[in-house]
Amino acid sequence: MFSRDISPQPPPPPPEAIKVAVALIFQRIEGDRFRFLATLRAHDVPRGNLWEFPGGKADQGETMLQAARREVQEELDIELMHVHGSPFCIVGDDDPSQSREQVIELHAFAFDATSLELEPTALAAREVRWVEGHAFHDFDWPNANTAIFDAFAAWFQATTDQPPS
Repeated sequence: MFSRDISPQPPPPPPEAIKVAVALIFQRIEGDRFRFLATLRAHDVPRGNLWEFPGGKADQGETMLQAARREVQEELDIELMHVHGSPFCIVGDDDPSQSREQVIELHAFAFDATSLELEPTALAAREVRWVEGHAFHDFDWPNANTAIFDAFAAWFQATTDQPPS
């Protein structure tokens, strides 16, 4: 006779969140309006075919702000080393439908590029474009990017004097 342990097994631990730095690069236009840079993800990556704010994972020994700046350089060929970047929110996203990177934690930084003439190049994305704030919902975004945009838009409506902090 065989015996088998049928006691309930504890559920597996949840996956550890992957920390990602993102850059919301914006320019003020005509008073209370703004535009921001958006990139279109490749189709064969997690959350593919969705628009997002540029960014990526931090390298060993790199701060999240440094990661945001480096990723913008690598993805868009834009240098933000001398542009003040302010952290304004951290947003989590838990998406079990993803085969990898199911749980992410986005650290969002705002970069006011109003005084800069930027010519982004889509080096690591299918497409890059300036999007006016009012058109955000015309595009498909991952949930966490929507939460970041909502936090930024609320800040932008409340003040136009300085980046969020």
